[in-house]
Amino acid sequence: MEWRLANRQDWRDGAGDLNHNRMRDFVASGEVPGIIAYVDGEPAGWCSVSPRPQLIGMRDALRHPDAADIWSVICFYVPEQHRGRGMMGALLSAAVDYAKANGARIVEGYPFVPEMADDGVGGTTLIFERDGFERVAEIRPGQFTMRYYTHRRP
Repeated sequence: MEWRLANRQDWRDGAGDLNHNRMRDFVASGEVPGIIAYVDGEPAGWCSVSPRPQLIGMRDALRHPDAADIWSVICFYVPEQHRGRGMMGALLSAAVDYAKANGARIVEGYPFVPEMADDGVGGTTLIFERDGFERVAEIRPGQFTMRYYTHRRP
């Protein structure tokens, strides 16, 4: 919910049940906040992918925050038992395909170089580069805006 709220303080104040209920309400409204990967019928990973207008908490950081044909990949979650198997790359590829199928012209991510990725929640530049993303801007040392232009994927 962090980037779907107007500011980080709203997210911090809602830690726990409030943010959980906000996400439940968001999904119940018909919005899709991302994709889920399954292994043997059980959830095994998550990737948040959305058109920019849904990410109101990022408005100040984006040049064209209302561009509905630009989608953002803002986080991943893969439980420990599924790590090291390429799940994040598979999720990113599926997120691009999902965004493209829903009108995305560009899919954007904000990953870190691997040595600075910390918990890896935003992904790494290596994973994005493997899927054909290009670095277009440095956000801060070690973190980049990376873009995939969907017209290149069959």
